[in-house]
Amino acid sequence: MEFWEEAAAVWYGLSPMVRGVLLAVVSLALAQQINRAIDRLAYHPRGRDPWLPAPDGFPHRTWADRLPLVGWWRLRREAPHHGSLFWIRPLLIESLFPVGIVGLYFFEAQGGLYPQSGPVAGAATLHAQFLLHFVLIALMTVATFIDFDEQTIPDEVTLIGAAIGVALVSLLPWSLLPTIVRLGFVPYPFHMVLTTSSHDPGWKDGLGGPQSWPPWCDTNAAFALAILAIAAWWLAVLPKIWTTRRGVARAFLYAAASVRRYRTWRLPSLTAGVMILLVGLAFARGGPYWQSAFSAVMGMVIAGGFTWAVRLVASRALGMEALGFGDVTLMAMLGAFLGWQTGLLIFGLAPMTALVIAVAQWIATRRHDIAFGPYLCLAAVVWLVVWRRWWHEWAVNAFAMGWVLIAVLIVSIVLLGLLLWVWQVIKSLLA
Repeated sequence: MEFWEEAAAVWYGLSPMVRGVLLAVVSLALAQQINRAIDRLAYHPRGRDPWLPAPDGFPHRTWADRLPLVGWWRLRREAPHHGSLFWIRPLLIESLFPVGIVGLYFFEAQGGLYPQSGPVAGAATLHAQFLLHFVLIALMTVATFIDFDEQTIPDEVTLIGAAIGVALVSLLPWSLLPTIVRLGFVPYPFHMVLTTSSHDPGWKDGLGGPQSWPPWCDTNAAFALAILAIAAWWLAVLPKIWTTRRGVARAFLYAAASVRRYRTWRLPSLTAGVMILLVGLAFARGGPYWQSAFSAVMGMVIAGGFTWAVRLVASRALGMEALGFGDVTLMAMLGAFLGWQTGLLIFGLAPMTALVIAVAQWIATRRHDIAFGPYLCLAAVVWLVVWRRWWHEWAVNAFAMGWVLIAVLIVSIVLLGLLLWVWQVIKSLLA
């Protein structure tokens, strides 16, 4: 914490204009890499990365073609190969991403995540929170535009992103979203807020203040639960062929054979191993490091697991795939960065953000197909912006329901499946 406090103090000592300019330059450089990742990590790369060779029949790409902003304007000459307007989107990303990041920085640095009437954390905490959200937004930008193009989200974004989230939260516990829990407000001793306290004394009673951290979460059983949760996540994201046509026993054999044959175990195993190492180190350090690491793992598993449950129920009711598995891994990444409560809130807000994006997509491209990942990412950004009001004024009350909330979520998933099944029956009768 001392090193981070010193670094934040040096940075905060610069004038706001200097900080804004430096951050804009860094964001512009990152936006350029985001455009490269969108092209290179796609299932079908399109060769638009300026660092790749030019298409046959076109002039060789030079260093000027690789400059931010200017390079895309120069690459208009390749429009006959890539499409007439292919250069506009990457140019907009490199133009708007730095603007958005600088705006978010000054919003959070001025206490925008904290209630107007409550205390605001120090510079070290504020900058840790911003760093976490900066990295998350960069990852979400890559996932969003690949999902727009192909309706897939690469594991290189979500699996590595989840590991990055666990790493940042474990090393910088103060980066978690802030909350204020009043004394005597939470009626259940097992209620877990799992977010940052608004001021340092709150750490001794849990990340969310008094009564927010159950004592059993500091035991070996909680550590074993975290390891088991990571193992379950590893098994879930491990690409494999799963079929029970010849029995459950043979299903496991076929799955293991497919993993060995297609060598799909490397990335999931590497990220799971990194997370287990980080969780072990955090548990050894104890205190806020362990509390935040446990929060990240639970956020990853609960947010991803809830989305997977909705996917299974909706797909069974509709008789077709309702959500892609990339949406599940994306939600797991969001849960690792923002916590399980925020993950559930993001999923609930996504249908409303879908209206905005779907209308904009139809106006721009006349496309009717829907990719759910961008809606989740936009909902995450909305929650960051409105956290001050929405969380502190009403959302925290919902999570004070304790196990009642879990029961409500389970019933909601069942009712969703029933509603979709009834709708399918009605459609078949009217056909």
